[in-house]
Amino acid sequence: MKPEESLDGHARRSLETRRKLLSAARSIFTEVGYMKASTPAIAKAAGVSRGALYHQYADKEALFRDLLNEMQAEIYSEIEKVALAADDLVNGLIEGAMVYVEAAARPDYLRIVLTEGPSVMGTDQWREADRNNGVQSLIDGFSAAQAAGDMRDFPVEEMAHLFSGALDACVLHLADAKDRAGTIKNCEKAIRTLVTGLGK
Repeated sequence: MKPEESLDGHARRSLETRRKLLSAARSIFTEVGYMKASTPAIAKAAGVSRGALYHQYADKEALFRDLLNEMQAEIYSEIEKVALAADDLVNGLIEGAMVYVEAAARPDYLRIVLTEGPSVMGTDQWREADRNNGVQSLIDGFSAAQAAGDMRDFPVEEMAHLFSGALDACVLHLADAKDRAGTIKNCEKAIRTLVTGLGK
């Protein structure tokens, strides 16, 4: 049974309204940016009333924050699936990193999460969200690889922050690349070189 199937009619309608709003907001924030996006335009694109929007969200910023959290959850869920399916922990880190780089270079993630997220949420809150998702995922991966004896001893938290910054730089490089396929291959080579260099 899907989680929503256990909800009553009102709760299901509320969930469907939220999904419509998030989908519409994702398109509009990507196209025109946070500052130019308006709640009437988002409500219209979602096919709901402004009252329905404000029943779900206090304001545009609250909607943006919920969307950003959902987008981060999507990408890290996919990373976890790929990492768990990998042959070993080191390859799991490499393949998970590539999932992030390719997904984060999409126009929607690049603009909403990486470009506008810090200014809308504030740098401190955005960094905290990033730490709770991306950096923590790397900390877990490096720690597991060390515990399994697959990686040398190094300061895990600092390495996770360093690697996270490198991945974001790679994302921006890929977003500007004219040869996307070739750049993805080169990013993978660079990531593989960095990660395997930490191995024993």
